[in-house]
Amino acid sequence: MDKFDIIVIGHVGFENILNGPKPVTYCGGAGYYTSLAASLFSKNVGLVSRIGSDFDISKLKKLGINLQGVKLIEGGLSPQFRLRYNPLNYEQRDFECDWNVAADITPLDIPREYFSAKYFHIATAPPKQQLEWIKYIRKHSDAKISIDTLEQFIEWWKEDVIDALSAVDMVFINRRESELIGKLKSHKTMVIKKGPDGADYSVNGKIIYSTPAPKSVMKDPTGSGDIVAGVFLALMAQTNDYEKSLKEAVKTASKSIQDYGVDFLIK
Repeated sequence: MDKFDIIVIGHVGFENILNGPKPVTYCGGAGYYTSLAASLFSKNVGLVSRIGSDFDISKLKKLGINLQGVKLIEGGLSPQFRLRYNPLNYEQRDFECDWNVAADITPLDIPREYFSAKYFHIATAPPKQQLEWIKYIRKHSDAKISIDTLEQFIEWWKEDVIDALSAVDMVFINRRESELIGKLKSHKTMVIKKGPDGADYSVNGKIIYSTPAPKSVMKDPTGSGDIVAGVFLALMAQTNDYEKSLKEAVKTASKSIQDYGVDFLIK
């Protein structure tokens, strides 16, 4: 196959959205959302993850994603994420998780063939785990590395999050996370996700491009930030056009919030 456009390292499991009287459960995880989004615009996407016997891997196969880096742990359980959103501000949410088999993802799970990729994206994960992946990739690949994080991780492990974000080429971060971290002195490129207000593309602390979000009715914002990363990076790998890439990324993310999960984007 051609050189990989993007390799995503991240979790694949189940989301449990707790806003209503009963949880709404569906396939999710930052690795799932990001790779699915990238696959909408590229046929050269790879995924590194670990799943348990409870996850139907045929869902990933249908996307056309290269799954050499996905390990099925027989008898194991995939990660479970529990989210409850602030009804007055959906950019704020409570987060809990059981990592299960995903706690053991290691750099050695990355197939050798993946090191030819143009981009590696380190999806949301505990920062010490992210740092291990980053250091290993740097030793084996010239790919550009991007990263995402989570508000709760900044609250729990701020210094480790800053170390991880400072070690990559591009950061995807939302407004609340940006406020908690403050300025990243060593950072060159950032995509600042602003929910209903779209997103900014920033280089060396200066915003050089902003795009608004199309109006849409929000039902579930889970994974929309990961959608932005997947689409943006897949298109950047092909065009190196940050304006076109960010505009399409925000447009796709705006579609993703209109229903639970993101599987409907591929129907």
